[in-house]
Amino acid sequence: MKRLLAITLIASTLAACGGRDVPVIETETKPNIKENMINANRYMSQAEETQIDELVRRNDWNDTKLNNGVRVWEYQKGTGEKLSYEMRIKIRYSLSAISLATIYDKVEKEITVGKNEVVPGLDTGLMELHRGSKAKIIVPAYAGYGVAGDGDKVPQNATLIFDIEIN
Repeated sequence: MKRLLAITLIASTLAACGGRDVPVIETETKPNIKENMINANRYMSQAEETQIDELVRRNDWNDTKLNNGVRVWEYQKGTGEKLSYEMRIKIRYSLSAISLATIYDKVEKEITVGKNEVVPGLDTGLMELHRGSKAKIIVPAYAGYGVAGDGDKVPQNATLIFDIEIN
């Protein structure tokens, strides 16, 4: 019975082709994983950039975009010296996600600028400010905690908004 069913299935398949050659579509057997990852990363970065642009436009923030994608909006310019590499400063900040939902509130730290004591994007943004400044620094995920988050409250791939005051 099984043999009869198999023969019938093969015969009907051949009959459906009408004796014509069926074209074979060649596909790449090994996907180019590196290229796919690059394209996925490019897409995610562009989508994040669009979200940041919309946030800035909606809130009418007069920001400056740095080469690494970090945005700085100094809404109260400090009267002190401009921050520079290895300068010791005290900062107070609140941290929000791009949705403006608070992640951390009223954090105080003493840090050395440029010494990886904060996420790279924040370090970059700080070097655009002066002592006494108040600013919003928007840090794309790749310049913040990235794909891992902070293991506590910062989610994976989070765009971060630091509302910061420098003393």
